[in-house]
Amino acid sequence: MKKTKKIFLAVALAVVACLSASLAIGCGHSHSLKKVDGKAATCTEAGVEAYYKCEGCEEIFADAAGKTAIEAPKTIAALGHDIEAVAGQEATCAAGGTEDHYKCKTCNVLFSDAEGETVITAPATTPKAAHTLTKTEAKAATCTEAGNNAYWTCSGACGKVYADEA
Repeated sequence: MKKTKKIFLAVALAVVACLSASLAIGCGHSHSLKKVDGKAATCTEAGVEAYYKCEGCEEIFADAAGKTAIEAPKTIAALGHDIEAVAGQEATCAAGGTEDHYKCKTCNVLFSDAEGETVITAPATTPKAAHTLTKTEAKAATCTEAGNNAYWTCSGACGKVYADEA
């Protein structure tokens, strides 16, 4: 009986030693690693670097060889907006105008403020400007020259000719 206990104890100690050694060097199997693609950081969201995950034990690694185990993939900080001022467009008789605003050069999001705190879908607009009309008086036709009715010409952006002042 004592001999059986000694053998059992020796086997148990060998198993514990083997398990301890196995735990010290990893999970005890050959890893089957699959690459997990990273995600690029954006202006507002953090990204994550690519890593490798064992399909068997789900342990993760920084390298394809499975030599550098990691707790979690490395995160990449959000970039923050790269804001530039956008000059508004003055209203003309042909089109309304826009007010000054700001735009992120990276993601093209528009803002009403230079700090990038108030997102807008489009800059504020201003109504069309009035036409700048110049009247051409009516002229009666003669034997040698054609005549014309009175008309108004816009000297603004549209350059159109109108039959009346309205």
